[in-house]
Amino acid sequence: MLHDAYALRQEVFILKQKCLYPDIDADDIRAIHVLGYQHYQDADVSGHALAAYLRIIPPVGGYAPDNPYKIGRVVVAPELQGQRLGDKAMQIGMDYLFNECGQEVVIRLSAQTGLVNKLYSRCGFHAISAPYVADDGIEHVDMQYTPGNRPKHWQPLIGLSSSGPAGTA
Repeated sequence: MLHDAYALRQEVFILKQKCLYPDIDADDIRAIHVLGYQHYQDADVSGHALAAYLRIIPPVGGYAPDNPYKIGRVVVAPELQGQRLGDKAMQIGMDYLFNECGQEVVIRLSAQTGLVNKLYSRCGFHAISAPYVADDGIEHVDMQYTPGNRPKHWQPLIGLSSSGPAGTA
């Protein structure tokens, strides 16, 4: 499973966006990995392919509003982009945190500026920094989810599934 996530991240972040940077890092060891698979059926072949992914990075030293969880590496398979699977992945990741930490949890992320209004603001995040160029050479902005900003159109999800630290289930 984790190999699927690394392969999708490489396809999108390194190859498609042409960004040479160390995508796999120490945060992957302690992250909670959220993977969304889609079933496919072709003429003689059926199976599952990774459709969307994100990771949740627990805060070092334990959670506090000023030491929040972080969501990162949100990615959707190129052939499935435009279907709001990023929204669904974000909802699953955020619902996981709401279930684990309560509805008042503060969540931060670093967003590519081109995705601020296309994804993250729809998910209840707002900018907390000026734009800056990140390690990957792409302009980003820091964003935060503040309790009470949960999108009203989200329905509670049941049966959340994720991969814990180091890919454990």
